[in-house]
Amino acid sequence: NTIRGEAMHAIIHAMVWANRNEPGDEFKDKVFDELTRSLKDPTQTIRTVYGMHFSPIYYTRKEWAEKHKDEIFSDDAAGQVAVDAYTSYNSVAPDAIEILGDVYERQLPRLATEPPDEKKRGIAREGLRHLVQHLSLHYWYGALDLSDGSLMKTFVDTAHPKYLAESMNFIGFRLYKAEEREREVTDEERERLMALWQYVVELIKKDGSKKEALEDFGTWFA
Repeated sequence: NTIRGEAMHAIIHAMVWANRNEPGDEFKDKVFDELTRSLKDPTQTIRTVYGMHFSPIYYTRKEWAEKHKDEIFSDDAAGQVAVDAYTSYNSVAPDAIEILGDVYERQLPRLATEPPDEKKRGIAREGLRHLVQHLSLHYWYGALDLSDGSLMKTFVDTAHPKYLAESMNFIGFRLYKAEEREREVTDEERERLMALWQYVVELIKKDGSKKEALEDFGTWFA
């Protein structure tokens, strides 16, 4: 598994090299022929590589990524590690919800259960934590809203208290560090985040089991 995994990473590096040096379509064709062939490999090791590098794959050949998206992020253990690798190793892209919204939605039941043991900081735990952060930023930036049936509203309504607390903590910390990061929070974004906070407060009034999420409002206030 290790050798094949390293070989797959080498294929990705070849793709990145091709993007920089433009050797011609024939070279990229060979790369994507191998990506197509290796997608049939059932091991989690190989599928992790696809999730980890999905963004450069997508921006190299969008049509290939869209065609094989559901194979990469399949509804099985291999697909789950691909999602976990994607959220852990890729930053939030503006158009990711349009591409992967249904993939995120299929992961929501995982966020409804208690997180894995904190002492076991494997890719599953970190991947789910980063999935919460991805959803939070997509809401912050306006790709998601709190309308009925929306991805963000479903997440807030169904998430385990620890994952809801993770969202509140993550947003609060980003707000607290916004000036340091030289990122201005617009009035529209501020209003959107206020609406989220108000929604969470009202939700907790109805369901006290999620009150843990209130503990992280200190950074929002600061």
